[in-house]
Amino acid sequence: MKKLKLKKNLRRSITNGHPWVFRDALVESTAESAEIVELVDDQGSVAWGWYNATSPIAVRVLSVASVNDWRSWVRQKALSAMQVRQSDASLHQTNGWRIIYGESDGMPGLIVDRYDDVLSLYYDGEEAQTFWQPFAEDVVQVIESGLTVSTVWQVVRGRKRQLVRGSREEVVIAEKNAKFNVDLRRGQKTGFFLDQRPNRLLVGTHAPGQTVLNLYSYTGGFSVHAALAGASKVTSVDISKPVIDAARGNFILNGIDPGAHGFFAEDVEVFLKKLKHQFDIVICDPPNFAPKESAKSAALSTYARINTLACRAVAPGGLLVSASCSSHIDWPQFEGAVNRGIRKTGRVARIIARSGAGSDHPRRFGFPESNYLQCLFIRLD
Repeated sequence: MKKLKLKKNLRRSITNGHPWVFRDALVESTAESAEIVELVDDQGSVAWGWYNATSPIAVRVLSVASVNDWRSWVRQKALSAMQVRQSDASLHQTNGWRIIYGESDGMPGLIVDRYDDVLSLYYDGEEAQTFWQPFAEDVVQVIESGLTVSTVWQVVRGRKRQLVRGSREEVVIAEKNAKFNVDLRRGQKTGFFLDQRPNRLLVGTHAPGQTVLNLYSYTGGFSVHAALAGASKVTSVDISKPVIDAARGNFILNGIDPGAHGFFAEDVEVFLKKLKHQFDIVICDPPNFAPKESAKSAALSTYARINTLACRAVAPGGLLVSASCSSHIDWPQFEGAVNRGIRKTGRVARIIARSGAGSDHPRRFGFPESNYLQCLFIRLD
């Protein structure tokens, strides 16, 4: 096992929970791709992790204690993560939840989502796949000890998908009283955005009798919850026609007449700029505008701009639900961008709720990137 020496003053950060070591934090940064390395400093051993030869994040920390049997270690980590979710009463209302959440569950670079009896394993890049794939069957076997598994998919950072067991390409999941069809072969990320579950449910509490505009709607998660809760009309907008068709299909799946609602396959900003009327609730849940640190400045400008447009679509006294899913943008930065966007309209805004991902996406102390999902509920006068 290769030893990589850390520069000074990094021991505390790692032992306090931050699982990433950047290349410029190492005196030497050469090892085999996906190799387990030992991080050391002048005081001795600090941690063990797997090496990434192509990323600015050179080492993903696995353990701050020496491990003799990594296969047993992986199985125990997977078992612990699954048992925590199984005992979580808030997840009993759904059969779609995150079993393993990468760094937050001590398994950096690996995500495992459950969709009924289907597992979707997500590797955060090809080197994460190289490291974790030899342990994949161990992880699946552990999960099978507590859940029925018929099908297993693997995804490499959203680009490469492979069916590795079973035959199911689509599966229906329940989320309280809502149902969603999940497309494992063509869906984004692992198939569905499980992290927004609590915010979809919260939108439902505000929706009865309201008109709702869902921007960047994907397959209609917020839209279905709003409609089931009694919204008078729900309008869903996404640039992708296939996902708008899927949103319409999810309305039918839930016994909702799609003809009573609106579906538009159109660029969100183009749609908003030509919009002539307002809605009681506007949901703005865009894709990740800052997939890397260098994109953060431009992303914050984009968040401000689209929130100006979204704000103008909210009726007096209405609700703007604005979200960001970028780990490179923290809460103060996101709130600042949204505030700048709203100020351009002259509206008076009050935050009535701040929310994030569900409990199956736990936030890790010392690792602010795990608190990536920000969702603001804003009342506009």
